[in-house]
Amino acid sequence: MESHVVCNRCGTRLAPRKSDAVEWPAGNSYVGSCTECGQRLKFRTQLLTPARPRPVFQLQFSVNGIEYLLPDPDPQMSVLDWLELQDGLRGSKRMCQEGGCGACTVALSRKDALSAEIVTRGITSCLYPLSSLQYGDCITTTEGLGSSRSKGFHPIQAKLAGHNGSQCGFCSPGMVMNMYSLLKENPSPTSQDIEDCFDGNLCRCTGYRGILDGMQTFSGGISPTDLEDISRVQCSSCPVTRDLCPRVVSVHPHWYLPTTLSDVFLLLEKYKAAGVAVVAGGTGRGVFKDQPSVQAYVDIKGLHDLYSVKVHNNVLTFGSAVTLSGMVSALEKHQQSGLTAQKFNKLASHIRKVASGPVRNVGTWAGNLMLTHDHDNFPSDLHTILTAAGASLTVVRGSVKTSYTMDKFLEVGMDGKLITSLTIPFEDSTEQFLTYKVMPRHQNAHAYVNAGFSMKMKKKGSTVVDSAVVVAYGGIGTHTIRATRTETFLKGKDMADQVTLKGSLDLLSAEVTPDAPPAAASAAYRKSLALALFYKFYLSVLGDRVSKQLQSAAAELMRPVSRGHESYDTDSSKYPLTQPIPKLAAKLQASGEAEYVGDIPPQRGELRGAFAITSQGNAAIKSLTDVKKALSMPGVVQIISSSNIPANGSNILVDMAQQPLFAEKESEYAGQPLLLVLADTQAHADAAARVVDATYESHGKPIVTLQEAVKAYSFFPSGESTPIKIGNPDEALKKSVHHVSGQVSGGPQYHFTMETECCLAVPTEEGLTIYSSCRGAKACQAVVAGVTGLSTNRILVETRRCGGAFGSKSKGASHVAAATALSALAMKRPVRVVVDLESQMQMFGVRTPVMAKYEVGFDDSGKIEVIVADVYCGYGWAAAIRPVRGIGANLDNAYSISNWHLKLTGCKMNTPASENCRSPVQFPAVYLIESIIDHVASALHKSPEEVRFANLYQRNQISLAGQKLLYCNISKLWQTLLKSCNFEQREKEVLSYNVANRWKKRSLAVVPLRYGLKWHSHRTVLVVIYAEDGTVAITHGGVEFGQGANTKVAQVAAYELGIGLDMISVRPSNSFTSPNGGLDGGSTTTELNCVACVIACKALNSRIEPIRAHLPKATWKEVISVCGKKGIDLSAKSWVDMPKSPNGPEQYEAYGVTCSEVEIDVLTGEMQIDRVDLLYDCGESMNPMIDVGQVQGAFVMGLGYLLTERLIRDSDSGQLLTKNTWEYKPPSSKDIPIDFRISLEKNIPNPLGVLGAKAVGEPPICMSLSVFLAVRRAIECARSQFKHNSVVTIDAPATPEVIQQGCAVDLSHFTL
Repeated sequence: MESHVVCNRCGTRLAPRKSDAVEWPAGNSYVGSCTECGQRLKFRTQLLTPARPRPVFQLQFSVNGIEYLLPDPDPQMSVLDWLELQDGLRGSKRMCQEGGCGACTVALSRKDALSAEIVTRGITSCLYPLSSLQYGDCITTTEGLGSSRSKGFHPIQAKLAGHNGSQCGFCSPGMVMNMYSLLKENPSPTSQDIEDCFDGNLCRCTGYRGILDGMQTFSGGISPTDLEDISRVQCSSCPVTRDLCPRVVSVHPHWYLPTTLSDVFLLLEKYKAAGVAVVAGGTGRGVFKDQPSVQAYVDIKGLHDLYSVKVHNNVLTFGSAVTLSGMVSALEKHQQSGLTAQKFNKLASHIRKVASGPVRNVGTWAGNLMLTHDHDNFPSDLHTILTAAGASLTVVRGSVKTSYTMDKFLEVGMDGKLITSLTIPFEDSTEQFLTYKVMPRHQNAHAYVNAGFSMKMKKKGSTVVDSAVVVAYGGIGTHTIRATRTETFLKGKDMADQVTLKGSLDLLSAEVTPDAPPAAASAAYRKSLALALFYKFYLSVLGDRVSKQLQSAAAELMRPVSRGHESYDTDSSKYPLTQPIPKLAAKLQASGEAEYVGDIPPQRGELRGAFAITSQGNAAIKSLTDVKKALSMPGVVQIISSSNIPANGSNILVDMAQQPLFAEKESEYAGQPLLLVLADTQAHADAAARVVDATYESHGKPIVTLQEAVKAYSFFPSGESTPIKIGNPDEALKKSVHHVSGQVSGGPQYHFTMETECCLAVPTEEGLTIYSSCRGAKACQAVVAGVTGLSTNRILVETRRCGGAFGSKSKGASHVAAATALSALAMKRPVRVVVDLESQMQMFGVRTPVMAKYEVGFDDSGKIEVIVADVYCGYGWAAAIRPVRGIGANLDNAYSISNWHLKLTGCKMNTPASENCRSPVQFPAVYLIESIIDHVASALHKSPEEVRFANLYQRNQISLAGQKLLYCNISKLWQTLLKSCNFEQREKEVLSYNVANRWKKRSLAVVPLRYGLKWHSHRTVLVVIYAEDGTVAITHGGVEFGQGANTKVAQVAAYELGIGLDMISVRPSNSFTSPNGGLDGGSTTTELNCVACVIACKALNSRIEPIRAHLPKATWKEVISVCGKKGIDLSAKSWVDMPKSPNGPEQYEAYGVTCSEVEIDVLTGEMQIDRVDLLYDCGESMNPMIDVGQVQGAFVMGLGYLLTERLIRDSDSGQLLTKNTWEYKPPSSKDIPIDFRISLEKNIPNPLGVLGAKAVGEPPICMSLSVFLAVRRAIECARSQFKHNSVVTIDAPATPEVIQQGCAVDLSHFTL
């Protein structure tokens, strides 16, 4: 008798059972059905049933309608890991590997365990285990929806592209699949549903407005024809692997899919010594990447009873396999009863703030609770709110079931045990229940503090507390805490009595003692926040019994569905120039066809690399540790270090301020590269690299902040920063009627490109071909040549596109390319390095932090007469860039100030050498001067708008940098915007609102911008016309990374040649066709390439014109055909080196004005941007759609710097603590303005620019300062009502902590 048989359809291992055998008519055989998939099977034995417990030896699932059967799957492989290995399935993108960015989102369709219906949900493929896929599961990726090569583009792809929702494009496939998953779940979503569903998708380029506008077109539904069901198998000859040979026992752990609880406990017992993990959604590894070693994974998805949701005796019970999304649905379903409306609705609303939709779709409530059970540093919202809800858990071990309260659960040893259910009691008619979550941004962030409050009153409507009081907090300690003394005090008390409020607050203040984790908000803020949340709940219970002025405390900030409005003009006579069209590659980006470096198909023999980095800054490296251990790990092939550099090469990187490729003797900062681990897969390389470290001898405490550097006089040589002195500042200070002095600082900012640094180096007969995500082939080529010793003519660098840059993708990209190239030469085989997010954030530089200590003299009107300031800039450990002089020279922004004395200092710190970041000079300069202007206005008790207008530049004045402002129109733009945004009326409305509401404050701020643009570096463009069909190919000296360079160059070429855009293709840039160029940056690269394109096209036109004149009625194709036959050269190359402007250091100025309105919650520090009106002088835009998108994206990136993004380092080691999406928070789609109005000023072509246009990539980031200053003014308003000094200086970022602490709230203000 056979011991087992493998089903030839689903791969389940089956073993004999002696009942229900059916004899096969042909003879000594039997027939039966596989109990997993139903396949009819013929055997020489009895009917078979699954052998229990047996590992999963093969998987069967489908992707985009094609079935796959995979033998011996690796349990540690994610769905994304597998997709990246498949041809034609690389659209889903890898970025954070934490479920925090959404770039990897795909749709999973599977049979629901309870309803047996097929349901589709978006999932994060970077976290979802491949082995967790079951028979019948279907994965859909963006390639399955549509493409240019098959059935055309899907409406979602087309709408995203058509609304300019794809700039760099790296996030676009995830956006598409997130929307697709929503429509499969809900074919007729509301506008709110659509806006809510993008809580897990990040985009650095677009500012989200174009994405949301495109997706909102599906509000109300999409036709079944458009939303085609591709879950079915679409081809009859599917490439299914079928191999039923006996399996060799794998070296990786086993994956089990038991179908009974007894099987689960057998496995837990069997593997308790070797290591075992219970798996449901697998999302926990997004937070805790270094998982303990296990030999078995036990997947509980086969236990259908654990999916149950039941109502019995006024209790709602959830099985432990119910996902967070499933929990939300059940709570919302059962809130229809009046008894449960408030409680269940609040629980559902709060759970929607946990993680993101794709994570909630697979992560279970039980898994969330186990994370906080097993990890002191996991802040579980769920545990806190379920504690307040009076929930209890059932925990099973073998046949023993035990019920635990949420408090007691944390004390239970869970080895060999399993959570099976959760019960939540229905809401009592006398119960008051509320929960709160205050977090760094509006979506997908863990809480500063979360809270749950519950109590039963004497009777409905009574203010007297009866019993069952719960005051629970998360974010105060390692786990949820209960304020038990406060709970006891409140029983029997009348909450309408001020004595009750004071007594409870006094007790609560004594009970709440926050801990102090290094990356957390301050203990002072979290304590104040805990008390404020209790006060909010207290007032909510009392309702309209408290004074109207205080009632706003109880209400949360309500954010409606956001909207945008754009206004601009075009000139149809010049089309396609000035025509508002999407990027040429936008649909390819949305469909996943656009190829990035990481998408290039694997090369034969390719190795993957990962950097090992230092863990201690400002220390000598004594020896490397665990190198042998890394070499012995699975898949590791070799380790590359400075010892592999050829004799004619160098470990010092060219033009990078003496930075080494690999640290040898000194670790200047924590995160410095030590070596490169090479392995067969990226996962193996990453794992081995994390093992390697070094032993250190400290030189002292590292300097990790700009303030520390200034205090320690840690400066680069003073000769680098000659002071700027204009007029007679000393005399002007003496004569000024008024003076203020102060200090303002702005922190660093990580670029947060969706594509991390990556490179593929391929040895060739010429030398090396480097495919790099860099924005400048020349610099990359030079660095690679310097390290490898190869001559530059043997190194070809090519970049098709980058997934964002914002000033990065230069020095970091060259560093990665050099290590990759060195490895390829050493191993004589292709090597690819895709740097993981955490390593990238630790290795490479960020925006320079800045600080100014200033003194200002001014008159009664607010006219500033003199500014004297010490300006400091943090360069990191090496001065690879030196922006402090540029910051000083641009400190005037739009203001005419006669006298200046600026001392400029670059500071040395034990951090990575700073990198340019979007507007590296003007943005910090504008930030500093606008903060100073606000200080002046506060000192005079004048409106900041009045002071700003009094100081504006006029035409033909000379700027601080020496630029003659020939076409200055800032005063006109100022007056135009104030009128169009109805500023005066809105200012009155804000004043009335603030008088009526103590705990909510609104504010307006208007900020001008003058931005000098320089033409820098050389640009080469090659234009080729093909005689066969007249089509045109262009390669230019720039790189497309979202700014629309390729599209604008193509528009210019089409305009100059007089042909359609469909005739033009833009080819990748490389160091052969565009040699000796510069880095893309400064916002002017696109227009310089357009200049070169114009010159090349004019050269071609001059050759073509005689033929065209001879054949006046001939088509373009016919004219070109004749040119080809006559031997006319149909290619032209143009090299551009623009002359310096005679009017000063800048070619021209861009101007703009912004008005922003914000609202803050004084008690919590939360804020929202109610409206932004932005007017920008873009000249005659070459493409208004692209330019508006650049304005939106730059503005929102500025919001990140000013409001949400913090970089925090450990003070002892210098290690970066905010090194991932768990801790670092760029803006999400609900952090943008609710009402976002953008106008490009009309009828003002730029006489000093290219084709009448002005640059737009960087200047609008400065315009986001209007939001920051509106927040500051709201804080001043809050302080004034408490009789505090209303003059306040806040430093960026203005996080909720900064806002709340700035408002100076204390217990004495909490009244009824």
